[in-house]
Amino acid sequence: MQWSTLDDVLSDETGALGPSIELDIAFPGVDWAFQQSVYGWAALQYQAFARGFITVGEEWSCKIILHTDNVLELSVNGKTLFGGDFYGFRRAPLILKLAPGRNKIDIRLIRDVRSMGGLGSPSIPVRLAVQRCIAPLNVVEKSVLLPDVINGKLTTPYASVVLCNETESLICVVAVKSRNVSASPLHYADAKY
Repeated sequence: MQWSTLDDVLSDETGALGPSIELDIAFPGVDWAFQQSVYGWAALQYQAFARGFITVGEEWSCKIILHTDNVLELSVNGKTLFGGDFYGFRRAPLILKLAPGRNKIDIRLIRDVRSMGGLGSPSIPVRLAVQRCIAPLNVVEKSVLLPDVINGKLTTPYASVVLCNETESLICVVAVKSRNVSASPLHYADAKY
């Protein structure tokens, strides 16, 4: 195995959610048309690995939210973590506690024809975004699901929202309140999330 250095990396140090980096992992030196003529669609599926660093410029550890679009598996400082966001839905970011200085991140990538297509030169678009944890409980962006409205009324009293616990302890949700509607207790008030 041989490592290469990517020079044309698109990064945004001041993004709305925090620093992010976009990679387009491709192998332009491979004759993909020939490979596909021999092996079919399976030739366009491969694994790749990438390595980088997240630098914490403080004197103490900090907690971050890490979004891993199109990543299957990753390792942070040698600890393997499953739960990358392979399809890029951004519904379940990772919460990490990073030490001061450089923190090594290794990512395992899979090029899959069914999810990424089979036309042209196969590549893997990857986006990693880092956000500092600032609250113990956060609502995942764009995760609120509400029922349909028929004749001006909701079809069910139930809704769904994805919450991200950024603490190291359990949080008990006892009520949900909207800005426009009064609070209502949950049916399972003793449920721990």
